[in-house]
Amino acid sequence: MSEFKKTAEELSQNYRSLVRGVGIAVAYYDDTVTPSNYYENAFLKELCVCMYGEDLGERFGPYKLTSEIAVSLMVIFMKLLNGRLKG
Repeated sequence: MSEFKKTAEELSQNYRSLVRGVGIAVAYYDDTVTPSNYYENAFLKELCVCMYGEDLGERFGPYKLTSEIAVSLMVIFMKLLNGRLKG
């Protein structure tokens, strides 16, 4: 995983004029494409960029912005932030 962290840091530096930071996450294909994971699909579609392979975000949406999506994305962000603070 340290290679992912190094790549994320390099991308963050290279594109700091466009984004505050880059994060890299690993997701399981079956979990990602499951229709019941509506909020995770919205996250993938709206806030992620495919760097390799099939762009799964093309399968989803468009999404109507709702408070449920906002709350779900905040939960995802908090998990990512907590992981970054711990490690």
